[in-house]
Amino acid sequence: MARIPPQVNAFLLCDRVIQQAGTHKWCAIGTQDVALVPALPAPISLGVFLSLGDVPSGTRPQIVLRSPHGEPLLQAEAQPQYHAGDARGIVGLELGMQLPLLPFADSGAYRIELVIERKVIAHRELRVVEGERWEREPEQGPCTLRSLVLCDQAFQHHGRSSWSLIGIFDALHVQALPARHAPFVVFWSLAGFRGDATVVATVRDNEGGVVYALRAHIPRLPGDTVEVAFPFPPLDLQRSGSHTVELHVGEQLVGMRSFHVFLSAPTQRLPI
Repeated sequence: MARIPPQVNAFLLCDRVIQQAGTHKWCAIGTQDVALVPALPAPISLGVFLSLGDVPSGTRPQIVLRSPHGEPLLQAEAQPQYHAGDARGIVGLELGMQLPLLPFADSGAYRIELVIERKVIAHRELRVVEGERWEREPEQGPCTLRSLVLCDQAFQHHGRSSWSLIGIFDALHVQALPARHAPFVVFWSLAGFRGDATVVATVRDNEGGVVYALRAHIPRLPGDTVEVAFPFPPLDLQRSGSHTVELHVGEQLVGMRSFHVFLSAPTQRLPI
């Protein structure tokens, strides 16, 4: 039987990826899919953040960078540390990879491929432009999800369209239930989306009950690719186990992902 490929919850290109000490959460700094450079060749700092679901434990994702002419320029393999998965050895994986600083010689669309078991399961494009301005051409196609990420904080850089995501997570640890979790952010990005629509992000528990839903009307957009951060208030969690985040545009479900709530033993204070 053919193995079902992992679910790609997020495949972000950014300036840099950083893993926090202590929490081991990832941060994606300066999301990007266009690099404006004054002259070519030019070195470009490029990080990749991946959030995958249904990954067989032991999988080693690879990133392949190709030139605008299709030539392979770089291949990098991750060696993530896996925690115990389910009975089938299936886990979720969140991983940052900082690629070596390479000189980009040509303008055009560079293709970044995510390869698992010798198959390309997703790709993104980084368009390198020589100059100070570039107008994005609208893509033809349906509205599709590019990323759906949970994080502690997210902010947009002043004067730029890029975002930084701080403290990305796919699990919550609580000492007792019910529990109130601190505010967090649901960050989402869509392609083929021109706005003038209501977008709803819904958190559901493992029985399908709605924990919280946040909606916003997105006005008409000049382009067709959008990145938005929905700030969620503190959530009252009643159940442990798998939870889901659903993203609807109007009545259309464009994507969903899971995260887990774990019941952990209380931390004991050491005598002074």
